[in-house]
Amino acid sequence: MKSKIKINEYDRITKVKGKIENLTKKEMYLLLLLLKNQGKLLNYKYLFEKVWGYEKDFHIHTLECQISNLKKKLKFCNKKIKTVRGSGYKLID
Repeated sequence: MKSKIKINEYDRITKVKGKIENLTKKEMYLLLLLLKNQGKLLNYKYLFEKVWGYEKDFHIHTLECQISNLKKKLKFCNKKIKTVRGSGYKLID
């Protein structure tokens, strides 16, 4: 059974089933964006611009690595980050 996620934004910590995960600043910001827009598709460029602050020199691999790390840290959570190939990501239950 999946558990709800608890977030300490200030310390950049998530807690799921008693397991604490430390998040980087970028991971925390990505998670908060996804939570705020749950169920909505957020395209790659939008996420990159919001998290890194610019679109110039956008490298999809940078975003993919951050999302991959975040997925691993949230694997026991009741929410999942879904990849929509060629478009972006969305958070689903």
